[in-house]
Amino acid sequence: MTLEDNSKVWLNSGTRMRFPLKFSKTERRVFVDGEAYFEVTKSDIPFIVSTDKSDIKVLGTSFNVNSYKDEKDITVALLTGKVNFLSKNGAVNEILTPGECVKLDRASSKAIKYTDEAELYSLWHTGVFKFRDQKLSDIIRVLQRWYDFEVIYENQEVMNLRFSTIATKTDPLENVLNLLKKTNTLEYGIRGKRVALAISK
Repeated sequence: MTLEDNSKVWLNSGTRMRFPLKFSKTERRVFVDGEAYFEVTKSDIPFIVSTDKSDIKVLGTSFNVNSYKDEKDITVALLTGKVNFLSKNGAVNEILTPGECVKLDRASSKAIKYTDEAELYSLWHTGVFKFRDQKLSDIIRVLQRWYDFEVIYENQEVMNLRFSTIATKTDPLENVLNLLKKTNTLEYGIRGKRVALAISK
């Protein structure tokens, strides 16, 4: 979608965003619950993305913010420009440059800043899932938002299996599960909107 200042926003599945039809003269503020990718139009008026636990202040840049409330962390990955990441309680104040990310733990309000391939965090807005050495339970949570299904795990061990794979959002769920099955010892069964996952014997 395009905002009133010509900034562009892509919303991931299950994401809600509140924003004014016309920005004020002192700030351009939007509120995000979920995941969004922003390409912000340059202006002297700060652009602020508010989540439940943080504010991200920018002037003109492209970045990804993941603030789903069922996730343990809020994560921001910067592709271009510069952003100022601030926790609502004032404990965290980090400046990010391209290629840098920050992760804020919701429970402890502690943050870590690190360097990574920031593009990986925003691939979803191009229609791609890319998972890199991630726990199955985290991958399934992402897939559930897109495909809307229930999951049954055989045990905790299954949830902790780790996978790396890439798929497109136009693929049927079964195709994505087959990709996961090829890269680790995973078995699955689908019945209606319910998926059962187990370690292959």
